[in-house]
Amino acid sequence: MKKWLVFLLLGVFLIASLPSSVIAAQPITVTLNGEQLQFDVPPVLENGRVLVPLRAIFEALGATVDWDGATSTVTATQGSNIVKLTIGKSTAYKNGATVELDVPPKVVEGRSLVPVRFVSETFGANVRWDAENNDVTIAYLKGLLSNSASRIKNFVEWAEAIYSGEPNPESANKWIAERNKQVEGSYKAIQNHYQFFRKEWGNRINNDSLLQAVDNNYQQAIKYMSYHTVVNAIVYDNPDAPAKLQKIAQSFQAWSNSDISKEIMMEDIKSKLLEGYKQVTADEAEKQLGSPLITPKYLPERFQHYGTFMRDMPGMPTEKMIKQVWYDPKSFELLLVTQSKLSGPDQEGQIIFTDGLEVPGKIGDIFPWAKYRCQYEFTKNGINAQGYMLVNDEGNRDEYEKILKSLRE
Repeated sequence: MKKWLVFLLLGVFLIASLPSSVIAAQPITVTLNGEQLQFDVPPVLENGRVLVPLRAIFEALGATVDWDGATSTVTATQGSNIVKLTIGKSTAYKNGATVELDVPPKVVEGRSLVPVRFVSETFGANVRWDAENNDVTIAYLKGLLSNSASRIKNFVEWAEAIYSGEPNPESANKWIAERNKQVEGSYKAIQNHYQFFRKEWGNRINNDSLLQAVDNNYQQAIKYMSYHTVVNAIVYDNPDAPAKLQKIAQSFQAWSNSDISKEIMMEDIKSKLLEGYKQVTADEAEKQLGSPLITPKYLPERFQHYGTFMRDMPGMPTEKMIKQVWYDPKSFELLLVTQSKLSGPDQEGQIIFTDGLEVPGKIGDIFPWAKYRCQYEFTKNGINAQGYMLVNDEGNRDEYEKILKSLRE
């Protein structure tokens, strides 16, 4: 009995001493837009971070990959985004800016593995980790729309194809079976894409015109892809289907090629942050306010000025509220400065940094391109001012606070 207990304790000790990347209750799965990715080397979990083979994840996200064997450095390019990672190094580069990784890339079984969250989020995807089921879910709208465009084009191509092979029943039947498989598969794929789209972005559709357009195109695609067969021929249920589907595919492809996160960001600025405001010149704003505009004395060059806006104070039409907006289209970050008259002593609040909203919920629920808000409010010389930043890099808090503090200088 004592021997049995000793062996049991020894086994527990040996398991506990294994590296965290070795211990796994079950294999780690990675799904992109609802489809499980396949890897020649399985993902590993190390210090709470999942690493996956670099070429597979980059190419799945539509990036081109360049490998420098001399320095063990990978460069991935997708549109205007360029990412560099080096095996064994905790410092990565995103569009030239340094990013510190929690876990560096590493080599496992002859394959280079990289952090899946960092890579995916760099290209605009959303990532969720389900620790209970060892599952990584990646939601990538640009990739989803590109795939949908290809599926719709494939559907139309096969639905209108005419057999031109060997003139014998066996070859003809084989071709018909393949055609039916392609048509049915593409139709089901679009239905699955739409289902995934609604699951991931459905709660934001009502407040976002771009997502509304995407949603409408999916509904139209499913409608026009409806078909039936007559004597082995594919017949559209709607005679206008081919032209309509080609147009929908073009729209999906155009959205996938554009900087859709930037488009959503710009739409959110107009519809969610500036609703009820009209754009004015800085001189007009200062004249209406009766005091100079408050601007940041420190602001990195990556931020562009979006504009100055004004509206009446609620319940006080003779008083004005002024908003100024600066934004970084590459990092999807912005600075919003609001000011209005307020009698009373000078006051200064604390800087708030959180991923939550002022009401229950997360920043990402309202602004899918941002993760945190950094906020600072003060009153000085009869003017109340609030600096409000929507940002993505928790490790860059010092810079955000420096920007906000400079408003009061």
